[in-house]
Amino acid sequence: MSRGVMQDIIRANMRTGNVSALVLPEQYQDYGGRALTARILSEEVPPNSHSLGKNNKCIIATGLFAGTPFPCSNRCSIGAKSPLTGGIKESNVGGTVAFKLSKLNIRSVVIEDQPAEEHGLYILKLGKQTLLVEHRFNLAAGRQAVERLPEFFEIEPLFPHKTVYDVNSKSVIAEIGNKLGLQS
Repeated sequence: MSRGVMQDIIRANMRTGNVSALVLPEQYQDYGGRALTARILSEEVPPNSHSLGKNNKCIIATGLFAGTPFPCSNRCSIGAKSPLTGGIKESNVGGTVAFKLSKLNIRSVVIEDQPAEEHGLYILKLGKQTLLVEHRFNLAAGRQAVERLPEFFEIEPLFPHKTVYDVNSKSVIAEIGNKLGLQS
């Protein structure tokens, strides 16, 4: 199908740091949003790969009508192989992201591979700082000092092994809190 404007797919490799802009391949021209995230994931991520491993990808895709004046057309889909289900999981959001990407002629951004260990340590440090800020905010708002995992982690069998998460979520959260120096 011929399009008036060629759109790009941006690929960012977290291990090498390379970012490339390629013309959106022909097989993806008629896909947008959730359909595009599912198509890329099903073609490029091995089904038996670990969802937190280097073979998983995070796909950000605009809808086919992003950048147009149609109501509710500027949606952005974000998808990956889910650690919870082991299948493809997608979420979408409104706002200006899809509109701005479409104005840059970008249909999709693919984030792939994993950063080298030294970059991963930076991400862990950033995560710790984020947890501390969230904890302080929750205390100031009068919320419980230490949160807990949702109950379904302890009672519902999880894919792909149909096993129940066998660690008490209160003890896990408490352990994380203790390591961060948080008071419960």
